[in-house]
This record gives sequence, C-alpha cells and structure tokens, in this order.
Amino acid sequence: MTKTGNRVRNGLYRFVITMIFIGMFLVVAGIAIVIFWVTLRQTEKNYTLATILASLVVIALSIIIEALYETYRRWSIERPANHILYALERISRGDFSYRMELVHEWGAYDEFDQIKAYVNRMAEELSKHESQRSDAIADISHEIRTPIAVIAANVQLLEDPNIAQEARQQSMRVIVDACEGLANMIANILKLNRLENQKILPKHEFFDLSESLSQLILQLSDRIDAKGIELVCDIPEQTLIKSDRELLNIIWNNLLSNAIKFTDSGGKITISLKREGDEIAVAVSDTGCGIAPEAGQKIFEKFYQGDTSHKAEGNGLGLSLVKRVLEIVGGSIAIHSRVGEGTTFTVTLRAE
Repeated sequence: MTKTGNRVRNGLYRFVITMIFIGMFLVVAGIAIVIFWVTLRQTEKNYTLATILASLVVIALSIIIEALYETYRRWSIERPANHILYALERISRGDFSYRMELVHEWGAYDEFDQIKAYVNRMAEELSKHESQRSDAIADISHEIRTPIAVIAANVQLLEDPNIAQEARQQSMRVIVDACEGLANMIANILKLNRLENQKILPKHEFFDLSESLSQLILQLSDRIDAKGIELVCDIPEQTLIKSDRELLNIIWNNLLSNAIKFTDSGGKITISLKREGDEIAVAVSDTGCGIAPEAGQKIFEKFYQGDTSHKAEGNGLGLSLVKRVLEIVGGSIAIHSRVGEGTTFTVTLRAE
C-alpha cells in the first residue's frame, strides 16, 4: 500500500472513530430527552424531577463515554507516544541498539508506525556512525603508535655514546622521516575531517586544467626522478574547466603520489588528459603491483592499505580524500587494475 493509500485509510479510520463518539453523545442526548418527557407524563408535569432524572442519566452516560474515550486515547495515543519517548531517551543516552516494535505490517503503517520506523532508522544510522567513529579512533591510534615507536627506538639508539657516526646519521634520518610521516598523517586527518563534517561549497572558476596539472607534475618530478621512474604525459596545451582548482589539486596530488609510491625503479607512470564533449577525463596509470579484486572495494576506506609492503610511505587516507573531494566538486572515479601489471585511476569531471 502506498503512502497516499495509508493516509486515506488512516483518515477514514479517524473519521469513523469520531463519528462513533458523536453518535454516542447524540444517543445520550436522545435518551435524556426521552427520560425527561416520560417522567413529565408519569409525574403530572413535574419539571424538577424530570430535569434531575434526565441530568443524572446524562452525567452517568457521559462518565461512561469519557471512560471509554480515555481508554481509547491511552491505548491509541498515549501508549505509543510514551513508547517513542522512551526509545528516544535510550537513544539519547547512547543506546543505539534499541529498536521499536511496529504494531502494523509494512504497507499498513499508521502515523505512529511511521514515526517508529524513522526512529529505528535513525538509531541504525547512529549505530553505524558510532561504529565508524570507534574504528577511526582505533585506526588513528594504531597509525600514530607506529611512528612514535620508531622515533622512541631511534632516540634510545642515539643515547648510546658509543654509537658510530654512520648509525647516528641513519637514526636521525629515520626520526626525521617518521616525524614527517606523522605530520602528513595529522594534516590529512584534519583535512578529511574538514571535508566530511562541514558543508564546503566549491569555488567555481574557469582555469586551465592542463597548466594546473602540469605544475603539480613538475613539483613531483624530483621524487619521480629519484626513483628512476619513466614519466609519460599526454596533456594538451589548454583545457578550460569550471571547478575548484585547490580541491582538484588534492585529487591529482594523491593519485600521483600513489602512483610514485607503488611503482618500482624502472617502471612507468602515464598521465593523460582528454576532453570529450562536456566531460574531461584525467587518467593516472602506473606499472606497479596492482590491486587485488577483493581490495578494490575497500581502497577508498580510511586507513586501508591493500599493499602493506609500502605502509611506511603512506597512511591510507589519500583515496578517502579523493573520494570526498569528488563528492563535493561533482565527478566520478573508475579503477582498472591487474595484480602485478599496474593500476589506472580515471577521474571524470564536467567541464562546466
């Protein structure tokens, strides 16, 4: 039954109940009038006695009707309303496991059933968010604990006065790298939290996407050269787009950083930009380790890293940022990957 059908049915139900109570009051009035006239005839027009008897009958029947109405009101209104209030109180105290039992079957819900269904859905969503929050705290604690342990271990090594100079320099480099990784992770957590919990409106402006992408590639060229990776770019001279330049740079930076991270020396990274009609597609390909099919469904989750052998080079937040930015600016991302052969991420955006 549709919502409109439910409203019609419930409206008819209330109308019938109302008419029943109105009928009962009319019956009381009719009985009072009959008693009044019968008493007048039998008492030779004793208006006082007739009025008293009629009044007593009206009062008695009114009390009975009021008792019936109060019982109806308690069972049909107060009882479900108190049940809803009780459920909301438990949920407000953090008991997101509580669920309300619906009186009618689906398709025959009354208003209270609909409210209960929404309360149950709210509790379910809150339970999911609470679980995600707990998981996020656990993940953050684990990710922070690792670099701190590395820093602590190397500080202990540096406390040894007999440590060799080369080992001292190595420990200092490890500490610096761990501190940089920790700082980057915290920056990404704050950035992702800001993107997820605030309504961010993209700053739409026309700019040259080809130039913006090329500048970012130049900034990462030292890292690419240091690993001995071949870089192939297929970027036209000018590609205008109306979007948020800074938010899009988050996407390109994370996709390129991932490509560098998972591509070994002697591998190749290919970056292409194409416009077809009103859409612009940017593809970032690498010849790295690839992504297993079971991991492909999870790579956009926070802190998830399919290849733990590169764990020290990242914190699993980059693709979560990519996904959230695409939700804000409007766009999609597709993944094509084969284990041992490489991965291609293709981002599709509207030109305007």
